[in-house]
Amino acid sequence: MSPRRPGNDAQPAPLHPALPLRQRLARRARLLRDIRAFFAAREVLEVDTPLRTQAVVPEVHIRPLACEGGWLLPSPERYLKPLLAAGSGDIYQLSHAFRAGESGRHHAEEFLLCEWYRLGKTMEELAQEVLELMATCGGPAADSARWLRYEQSFLEHCEAHPLASSAELHAAAVKRGVAPEGASPDSLPAASWRDLLMSLCVQPALGADGPVVLTHFPASDSPLATPDAEDARWAQRFEVFWGGLELANGCREARAPDALAGAALPAGAEYLDTTQWSADLPDCAGVALGVDRLLMRLTGAPSLEAVQPNP
Repeated sequence: MSPRRPGNDAQPAPLHPALPLRQRLARRARLLRDIRAFFAAREVLEVDTPLRTQAVVPEVHIRPLACEGGWLLPSPERYLKPLLAAGSGDIYQLSHAFRAGESGRHHAEEFLLCEWYRLGKTMEELAQEVLELMATCGGPAADSARWLRYEQSFLEHCEAHPLASSAELHAAAVKRGVAPEGASPDSLPAASWRDLLMSLCVQPALGADGPVVLTHFPASDSPLATPDAEDARWAQRFEVFWGGLELANGCREARAPDALAGAALPAGAEYLDTTQWSADLPDCAGVALGVDRLLMRLTGAPSLEAVQPNP
């Protein structure tokens, strides 16, 4: 899963966080009911897996949250993929996820994810299913979404190619006033300049008029995704945005992923050996959707805190 990037608040009139508690809880409960009904109608099984692990899969930009005896999971993927490899068929989980050091209006160390896997689905088919789920839950019609490739969005909003050199991406960041003060082209690798431009220039412009499906991310940024058959520089990975906020991140799953690329284990952690179950993983596509973020957009709430079940 990729890092969740800063969002944009250009949205309908916000649901005031002081709305009566019962009303806020009822709206959240309705969303969870709608999600479960959506998957039940498609015969996708709900599963319930552990929240803690003794070994982690290191991911770039994501730090697991330590707990007594191990680590709280940043997503249920660690247990869902072994189930798929063992023959579970289509499955989903509504699960709390944990990521150390995340805070803000659109970020929290604990949040609710809906993660699901569909056998035999393409990237495009799974992205369409995300849109259909959002529509079922009260969002815009699925056919109203705009689809575009990562490369196209980058050229539109940064006037630079996403696979350009560090020097070229640095120049684009300087031109748009988002480069750190005093930073030189060599201060960051090209991938970091690309992520900076994506976060501060591209993403805020996505989805102001409705959901946007962004497809074909750089393969170097997508170690868990299958490379594109026509051009291996790109991966069969997508993200769904609404109002400048990333809601979902999915891909056609790679059967032999290089999850360690650019990542490091946190102090005291053990590496989770995924070799056995990744080799047996069936052809499938998977996606994780931020339930709190979706509820923000459905209600116009200003923050995750305003929709979470807090008194």
